[in-house]
Amino acid sequence: IRSRFVAAGIVQPLVSLLSDGSMDTRCKAAAALGNLGQCSVGKKILISSGGTQSLMQLFFEGTAYCKEESMAALLNIAPTEKVREELVAGGIVSWLLALLQSTSPKSLSHAIQLMGCLAEDQDVADNFMEASLTRLRQLLQDTNDDVRLQTAFAVSRIATADDRRQVLVEAEMVQPLNRLLKEGTYDCKAAAANAIGELANATDRRLLKKISAHLLEAEVLEPLLDLLGSHHDDCSSNASRALCILASTEKTGTAILERGALKPLVSLLKGKPQVSRILRVAKVLQALADFNRCSMDVALSQESSQQLMHNALNLLQEHRSKNLPTPRFLPAIGAGNDELFANVKMASPQMTIPRSKMKNARKIIQLGLDVSKIPTTLPPLHCV
Repeated sequence: IRSRFVAAGIVQPLVSLLSDGSMDTRCKAAAALGNLGQCSVGKKILISSGGTQSLMQLFFEGTAYCKEESMAALLNIAPTEKVREELVAGGIVSWLLALLQSTSPKSLSHAIQLMGCLAEDQDVADNFMEASLTRLRQLLQDTNDDVRLQTAFAVSRIATADDRRQVLVEAEMVQPLNRLLKEGTYDCKAAAANAIGELANATDRRLLKKISAHLLEAEVLEPLLDLLGSHHDDCSSNASRALCILASTEKTGTAILERGALKPLVSLLKGKPQVSRILRVAKVLQALADFNRCSMDVALSQESSQQLMHNALNLLQEHRSKNLPTPRFLPAIGAGNDELFANVKMASPQMTIPRSKMKNARKIIQLGLDVSKIPTTLPPLHCV
């Protein structure tokens, strides 16, 4: 429906209304553009029609309601570099920082999210952190889920340079993020896991070890392991990335294993997990195995647990060697792990998949189907 309105040429007249007419009309035009701007073509026309400057002017001049609607419209186009440059040059940053003291959850969440987008500019990120460090920590503990979600997002955007990572950790930003990992909505948990991953992802190895040790002492490991097994895709993906970063040095990897992370990781491979989960767990296992493979094999005294780990690592190696994308939202594997790992165990004396079906093994694995029920000749993909 949005695309039909956009194709009818309604965006340009709405942009004109942002500067003409009563304040009520201007606010309603901003609200309409906030809706139409969710369409990719609508975004392009809004930008090319001078909508950035008009929305920013309405933000400066308008009521609290107008500010909310103009920020909502700007959020649709803020990912564009040209728009971010216009907004920063136009002086919107100081206004947004002032709005962080607002008592309106909608104004707060919009202002934080927009500042997070603008923090792509390193000077803005520095300014954002210096002016709002204490306030950001407070907002991570706000009662409104959307405010906490956008604050975690903003922290992750600030934490893209080592000096800022260190300041954020020293400002005790980890504790409220850890609480969000445990108690927030799934979206909040995903954002918190992403922020923790960014905090740990220091380019300086000494700082990486220092921050990772601090994160482990703050007990982020257990909630990250819980999120790794989540059916919420962003939770699982962000938790996997954070754990891989934490395990990326010998010292921190050993510390993770000493905290008993290996068995919970392997337990996520049992039963009939999705391919995407297996690959995410395998990435964490591989990060740990880079420095601790022998001790990991010894720790998994049960042969079945060792085999699960080895199969997962082999599957990961297969995907990396073939440059295959990590599947997302795949159906659960229907026939257990033996069929899933069949293509990486072809050297075994006992072949799991009949030779007549081996040429279709990769399609079977990617689709998450039960090998025993697949005919020798697969039907067209659109029929599966």
